[in-house]
Amino acid sequence: MEIIGVNRKTGDYEGRPYDNVNFHGKEPFEDGEGVGEKVKSYKVRYSVLTEIFGKELTDKDLSAFVGQLVEFYFDEFRNLILSIDNIVLDLHISSPTARDELMHLLEKLPITHAVEVTHWDSFRIGSFREQFTIRFQDGNSFWVGAVLNGRKPEWGRVRLDMNPNKVANHKAFQTVLRHCVSSARPMHRKIRRYDLAVDIPVTRQDAFLVKDSRAYLERRHGREWTQYLGAKSSTVGRVKLYNKAVEAGLCYPLTRLEMTLDPSTPYEKINFPTAYYLDDMQMSFSSYKATETERFIMNALFQGCGTMDQLGRRTREKIKVLMADHVKKVEISREDYEQVLNQVKGYTSGKEQNTATDQDQPPPQERRVPAWVREAEASKEVLT
Repeated sequence: MEIIGVNRKTGDYEGRPYDNVNFHGKEPFEDGEGVGEKVKSYKVRYSVLTEIFGKELTDKDLSAFVGQLVEFYFDEFRNLILSIDNIVLDLHISSPTARDELMHLLEKLPITHAVEVTHWDSFRIGSFREQFTIRFQDGNSFWVGAVLNGRKPEWGRVRLDMNPNKVANHKAFQTVLRHCVSSARPMHRKIRRYDLAVDIPVTRQDAFLVKDSRAYLERRHGREWTQYLGAKSSTVGRVKLYNKAVEAGLCYPLTRLEMTLDPSTPYEKINFPTAYYLDDMQMSFSSYKATETERFIMNALFQGCGTMDQLGRRTREKIKVLMADHVKKVEISREDYEQVLNQVKGYTSGKEQNTATDQDQPPPQERRVPAWVREAEASKEVLT
């Protein structure tokens, strides 16, 4: 979007102070939306801008945005954002010819699509005999396994493990997915599990995961920490709460709640984790500010360690206000869940999935690859 105007507004609304910067811009309509350009405005708290740029912004600094091309990577309504973080797709390809064609296709990918293919064998029971990692020039990759080892090898078994946000727009992935899906009958295509991500627009210290009957693990790395519920990674029921802003190199606060789910489990039977967060946007309009000690007390209360009556009068009154007015529970509606589930099932229907579901990605960087690589990826020629 091209910025065509910037203005800063300060004042009081219903007795609460505000300080916002409004960015006004224009951008072309998407195909079929309209003709020419559309105009849109984004409101950003001034304190957020000073945090991003590390200094107070003058009128001259704000005027420098005019004429610049920018993208806003945040949810302007501060809603929770749901996305698909990982999918494991199981298929059975009964035709020996189609299985041979898949092996041939994977072997040709370095030439036809300029990707790096790593191939190795495994004979451990329960693992796939033929395993492939397909890595792209941008560093992202997906995995393919064929022939499930057992007392008798299951020659037709194929598995794909991928993060659609990182590989869905790559032609090599689309080619492999299309071949696998078209070679398997509909009843032989199944999503084994997938990771549902819930992005919370707050700092990590303002998000709380409540322990339940599942195993609990906490890992600390410097000032950051990650919380886990459930068995080992990639197991249905696994839950993870971590700082997405640090992990993805984002310039705004974002905490991610990630859970591994079985798509065959009905919505009402899913063991959704209990998590809360402090709405720091709402607190910015209030005289209440949560200290580290008060965050610790609220987390203890969430975990069932003690009661409000055990607190002193002043502390109890402030915690009550914070809990009542500024704490929100992470909730996933049936409608939102089914919308994500339909996207997940799209990978078994033969529909080409070529867009990311997670909009909170770092600004895309142009790939620095040789011209011959780009030509190879764009080529539709199939070598025989």
